[in-house]
Amino acid sequence: MNRKSIIKKIELELFAKNRKRCCLCFCEDEDFGKKRVQIAHIDHDPSNNNIDNLVFLCLEHHDEYDSRTLSEV
Repeated sequence: MNRKSIIKKIELELFAKNRKRCCLCFCEDEDFGKKRVQIAHIDHDPSNNNIDNLVFLCLEHHDEYDSRTLSEV
């Protein structure tokens, strides 16, 4: 799949909603701290940049979310 760039307006809206907080750290651990985050596509489709399909994940959670184990390859 082709990755489309996320337009700045969407990035800023996502930032305003999440304030650089990883949604998994926040929900699982009640960790309200700011993190180094990346934008993740909920449906794993990098061409779907709809705001409802995007979340901030910390580097660790983004790696876990988007990686596959050898048994999945």
